[in-house]
Amino acid sequence: MSNRIVLVPLLLLATACPEGAKEDLRDAADAVARAGNKLEDAAEKTNAVVEDKLEVAADRAANMAEAARDVANPDAADRDAAAAISCKGDACTIESSEFDKLVTNPLAVASQVSVSAQSNAGATRWRIDDVRDGSAWEQLGLQEGDYVLRVNGETLGNPPREAILDELRAADKVVLELDRGGKQVRREIRRK
Repeated sequence: MSNRIVLVPLLLLATACPEGAKEDLRDAADAVARAGNKLEDAAEKTNAVVEDKLEVAADRAANMAEAARDVANPDAADRDAAAAISCKGDACTIESSEFDKLVTNPLAVASQVSVSAQSNAGATRWRIDDVRDGSAWEQLGLQEGDYVLRVNGETLGNPPREAILDELRAADKVVLELDRGGKQVRREIRRK
C-alpha cells in the first residue's frame, strides 16, 4: 500500500475531527512512534544477544578444532607447550596462548590429563588419574595420583562451580593446591 493512499484518509480524518480528537490523534501518533523506537531497541538488543551466542558457538568450535589437532598430533602439542612453559620450583610461567588453552579449553585439557571425582565424608576431591607424558600438565608438575584440593583458594565441588571456571578464564594466575601422597603441594601457574 502506498503512503499516499494512507495519508489521504488521515488528512481527511484530521481536518474533520474536533480539536480534542486531534489532540488524541497526536498523542496516539506519539505513542506509536515511541513503540516503534522501542521495537528498534529490542531488535538491536536481540541482534546483540544473537551475536554473543554466535561468538560463543564459534569459540567452542575453535576449541574443538584445537583439541582435535592436539589429539591427532600430541607430539606437536607437547612441543608447543614445552616452548611456552618455564618453571622454577613450584612456580611456572606460561605463554598467554598456551595458558588460555589450559584454562578455557576443556577438550584440550582432557587430551592431556584425566581426572575423576572422589567423594570422602561428603567432600569431593578431584584425583588426577593420568597425565600424558610430555604434556603441558606434566611440565607444570602434575602427577598421577595427585588430588586437587583447591584452585585459587576455592574447592571445586562436583560438578565444578561455573563461577570458578569463569574466574580461571579471566585470571592471570592459577594456584593449584594438591595432596600428593599425604603432603600438600602448591603449584603456581602465571600467564606471561
